[in-house]
Amino acid sequence: MARYDHLQLVRLPERLPRRKTGGGGPPPARNAGGHSRRLGDELDGAIAAQQRRRRPDAVDPSLILRVEMNAALLEDEWNKVGLTVLSSDEDRTMVLFASSDELDEFRTKLEAYGRGVQPGRQNPAYASFIANIESFSEVSPRDRIGMRAREAGLVEVEDFQVGESYIVDIELWDLGRREVRERKTDDVARYAEALGAEELDRHIGPSITMVRLRCDGTVVRSLLTIEEIADLDFPPEPDLATGELVDLALGDLPELGALDADAPLIGIIDSGVNDHPLIEDIIAGAIGVPAALGTADDYGHGTFVGGIATFGDLRGQLGAGTLARHARLCSAKVVDHDGKFPNSRVTPKLMREAIGRLHDDYGCRIFVVALGDRKKLIENGKVGPWAQTLDELVRELDIVIVVAAGNRQPRGGLRVEEAVTDYPRYLLENANRLCEPAGGMNIVTVGSLAHGDGLGPRAADNVGIRPITGAMEPSPFTRIGPGARGAIKPDFVDIGGTLLYDGPTAALRGGEVRPEAGVVSLHYQPVDRLFAARSGTSHAAPLVALKASQILARFPDASANLVRALLAGGASIPQEATARVNLLGDPAARALCGHGRVDAERAAYSDDSRVVLYAEDELPVDHFAVYQIPIPEPFQTRRGRRHVRVSLAYDPPVRHSRRDYNGVSMGFRLIRGCDTDKIFDHFRKRAPDDGPFPEMEPRFNCKLDPSSTVREKSSLQTATVTFQRDVSQYGDNYYLVVRCASGWAGDAGQQAFAVTVEIAHEAEIPLYERLRQRVRVRV
Repeated sequence: MARYDHLQLVRLPERLPRRKTGGGGPPPARNAGGHSRRLGDELDGAIAAQQRRRRPDAVDPSLILRVEMNAALLEDEWNKVGLTVLSSDEDRTMVLFASSDELDEFRTKLEAYGRGVQPGRQNPAYASFIANIESFSEVSPRDRIGMRAREAGLVEVEDFQVGESYIVDIELWDLGRREVRERKTDDVARYAEALGAEELDRHIGPSITMVRLRCDGTVVRSLLTIEEIADLDFPPEPDLATGELVDLALGDLPELGALDADAPLIGIIDSGVNDHPLIEDIIAGAIGVPAALGTADDYGHGTFVGGIATFGDLRGQLGAGTLARHARLCSAKVVDHDGKFPNSRVTPKLMREAIGRLHDDYGCRIFVVALGDRKKLIENGKVGPWAQTLDELVRELDIVIVVAAGNRQPRGGLRVEEAVTDYPRYLLENANRLCEPAGGMNIVTVGSLAHGDGLGPRAADNVGIRPITGAMEPSPFTRIGPGARGAIKPDFVDIGGTLLYDGPTAALRGGEVRPEAGVVSLHYQPVDRLFAARSGTSHAAPLVALKASQILARFPDASANLVRALLAGGASIPQEATARVNLLGDPAARALCGHGRVDAERAAYSDDSRVVLYAEDELPVDHFAVYQIPIPEPFQTRRGRRHVRVSLAYDPPVRHSRRDYNGVSMGFRLIRGCDTDKIFDHFRKRAPDDGPFPEMEPRFNCKLDPSSTVREKSSLQTATVTFQRDVSQYGDNYYLVVRCASGWAGDAGQQAFAVTVEIAHEAEIPLYERLRQRVRVRV
């Protein structure tokens, strides 16, 4: 099959503010006087509770309130009365901050509302604000206990034992300017140290403020009473697994292929990458963060991940008698010989330092973080500081960060057989949700597919050993989305191995024990063995990073957004996976597989009957752009299935304390058979005297799947419209409308993005040449 360069999309020159949609409804009917008194009493009670907890030797006090709203959060109204939104949740609760207890402006409005309807008015004063407030309450000390501590059984303040030592990560509320957050961090650390605590590390990022302490349970109890503290939890524990060896010798191997000195570079953020004889010449550099860790992989995980990142399917290569490498490596060691993060760094700071240094020192733009905190799951669409930091780095450095979805052993104990009998139903259990940081929005999250049933010669004749999966079905240990704000996650899936049910031992076995069940890669102690086998999403993630590097090799100047968009455009859910999970309901395949498995060839090249057009661009917040998509005559009239697939990637600012995690959102519409003037007029922002916006007939709007409601929760979106009939009535140009909408980051300025459009016909017809004549080829 012929391979061609992708073509560039043509953007129409007019750029206009977008028409805003939606809006809040009328306030609920209330007894104004009674509602006002109840809110006043709740407010007084919440303030009094905080005043009782305050200690003169602790932190300069701030007022922190929890508010439940009836509908819209009305952030602007809270700002007007001197309260700042610190966090918001899907259940319409917010946490607000004030620098004093007085709240005079709010109390004035509350009293005015409580006087009821006044002459000449239809509603009480400030009804649209006050009537939408359901309740006030405090943020209690037990509310500050984090998920990892709760899972360890520490759910009440008194559960932290006097005389027992703990290492805890404390996150402060985002109270505004950096100097304010620094001062509050100093106050917390000083207060804790006065009680006998030891500060191990601190991190003050763009909006994340954290300090790590070693302290007694008495100190923890006291810290939980400090209003400025948003969360107190145990440090993350990486989700890693070591494995058994695959017995192959160096003399048995095919000749090792050479690799260009300018081949793409992939950064491995893990336990280090050793100088294995098959990769020692392509390691561009290695660092330890902190430096005391050194760079040697004495745990075994990083070398295994690095081997996949450069070789890809090593089992397949060895079977075919080849040994080709596709990418160079650099490494940041961030976990020790026990597979644990160092206590001397909080995780967001660790990630920022490791990724930042590999980017600055070696020019690395693709990273693999095959680590996860198995004790912290994504709850109610909210992620933590680790995910936010990775998302921030994607935006700041224009890089691709590929993250493993995490692993979960499906069954244990007396229920271990259910790993076979209940597959794949247990994959949709709440306990199987993504773990931190896999729910992030700008990162690329990868789940796992099985390469086969995992049965080897030893197992084939043993009736007690049962396979769970077939080829290209979801691995029994993979995790499900959604991610932040309900985003489609994982983004992609790739081969990560499978598990076997071992009846004689009543246990589940992966590649660590049964090599045929796992992925093959490099062993970290090559003097003993060259290869190892393992099962886990950690081993699917570097495969996607490798495919991203192949795109970057084709488009060396591509933005990270373009790389992500091309990955999405080249992905599809394997038919085997779809067939296996169909009985679980329509959303199941998306929750498990995201956009699917990436075909690197489709992502990087066009061919005769399948053409990809692309654009890298930016939009001011609350504006839109229109792109012209030429539709060749054979596509319009030739019988057979054909489709248009649109993929969009952007990297919004993020904040994990917000219900709307991303501060800017984007989406697209595909329009056909409609005059461009009408398109611009429909989507543009209108002045009050312009009259209503012109409606657009439904037949002009291509019905893309998935719908905008589903896809626009994500910063990586892809959707397809399929045709089988003659569509010549809609003309030879379609139009792609890309819109950028403000959220809490309305002052974000320009939002960068990339968009791709695939035009494909199942018949072998020369679409590429016809399209090439109508658009300018990328130089």
